[in-house]
Amino acid sequence: MPKNTASLSVGRLLEVRADAGYRTPADVDAIFSEIGREAAKLGPNAHHVTVVDWRHCPVMSPEADAHLLKKIASVN
Repeated sequence: MPKNTASLSVGRLLEVRADAGYRTPADVDAIFSEIGREAAKLGPNAHHVTVVDWRHCPVMSPEADAHLLKKIASVN
């Protein structure tokens, strides 16, 4: 079963895989929680680079899309 994941792989590179997609705002919140847990491993003031692999991501619902946009804009 496809799954969305976030992991620190090399140094400060945080890799996100969006294989399950985002059907609800709760799905978006779940991946942002996972991203936060991974980023916290670097320390409170450490910067990181995030890359997302969207290749297998199914089409998102309009609600999830709007929530994802809001979440991304809040951290950039």
